[in-house]
Amino acid sequence: MNTIKSFLLVLFLAPCILLAQEQPQQATEGPGSTNYKHDAVTMFDYGQDPTGFLLFEPADPKPETADVVIFNHGLGQTNPKNYGAWIEHLVRRGNIVIFPRYEIYGDTPVEEFVVNAAAGIVAALDTLQHTGHVQAASEEIVMVGHSYGGIITANLAVLSETLGLPPIKGAMIAQGYYGDDMALEAYNTFPTDMKLQLVVGERDILVGSTLADKLFDQANVEPQFLNYITHFVDNHGDTNLRASHDEPLSVNDAYDNGASNVFVLGGGALAKTDAVDFYCYWKLFDALVSCALHNEDCDIAFGNSPEQRFMGTWSDGTPAKELQVDIIYALGNEHAPTLPITFTQHPYHLELHIPQAISQAQITLFDLTGKALTSQQQQQVQTEQVITIPLPKTMTNGLYIIEVKSKDGV
Repeated sequence: MNTIKSFLLVLFLAPCILLAQEQPQQATEGPGSTNYKHDAVTMFDYGQDPTGFLLFEPADPKPETADVVIFNHGLGQTNPKNYGAWIEHLVRRGNIVIFPRYEIYGDTPVEEFVVNAAAGIVAALDTLQHTGHVQAASEEIVMVGHSYGGIITANLAVLSETLGLPPIKGAMIAQGYYGDDMALEAYNTFPTDMKLQLVVGERDILVGSTLADKLFDQANVEPQFLNYITHFVDNHGDTNLRASHDEPLSVNDAYDNGASNVFVLGGGALAKTDAVDFYCYWKLFDALVSCALHNEDCDIAFGNSPEQRFMGTWSDGTPAKELQVDIIYALGNEHAPTLPITFTQHPYHLELHIPQAISQAQITLFDLTGKALTSQQQQQVQTEQVITIPLPKTMTNGLYIIEVKSKDGV
């Protein structure tokens, strides 16, 4: 009888084992991949006060020069181990990473964070010029900031010249915090040649999307280099892909500097290194660095391309839920994706010419503040159909945005 019971148990369990799906694995080529130039990382700790910093430099082989990335951590996350896997990935790909401390947790006033971060960056760049360090390949830098580090990154970009920083050519704001204790009055004076990624998580209930929303409305960078990117929960496999505030965290204890507080302990307990890192944060930021400093991989960093949205494939071959990329299309923008839509303007209406059939199309006309002026729903648009869009009689001459959104994209 016991033998029969055991046999039946195996029969019932086997289908469950076969149905378990593993997360998408890290790619072997391209941004976010395991295609590394270096086998080791050298860490230097100059971070004992709020204007201190840590340096992470590529080794084995040690290059003469490397691009410089600034990594602005979240509130209290003064121990780089909680971002250690991401930092190691960046350095092994061939970047120098500067990790400004900017605070002694619980002792440093919030209003000093930005100035402290700038002082740490300037001191780190000076340190790199000393013998024994990998030299900066150029004066241009790229930044990434998580949580409080997100608003610090935004403020540093706006105030870069005042604070004596070198040209900031690109920035990723990852789950950026927004609050009156840190916010500038406006964010419409970014360096116009800067490239900006705004990344939010569907389930980030801690800080939400306020900073990303504000920057998407106000940042005066070129529209083709301003993307608002959302990643989503995907429960397809036995271990789901999350979209909470802690997703940019990725622990590697090799970079433990001994700092400890409630945020370091809590973040370390919540952090995972998984496909959200590989295909969202790591891939997008790798591509941003390459695009901002070398004009390469721009189609992965920006533009709502399939390569940008791709989040890997589950072990059964099912694609993970794609990123959503919101983008501003500028008229005459040669970098924007080709849209198969044209229009004819009349005094009080537009005729929208759509050459392909689409279903459930929401057509909205916006002004440049993001205000919807008119919107209409089309359940089905036939091939070569012309759609009439009434224009409000109160409209004045200017630049406007037409958004055609269907179940297949925007």
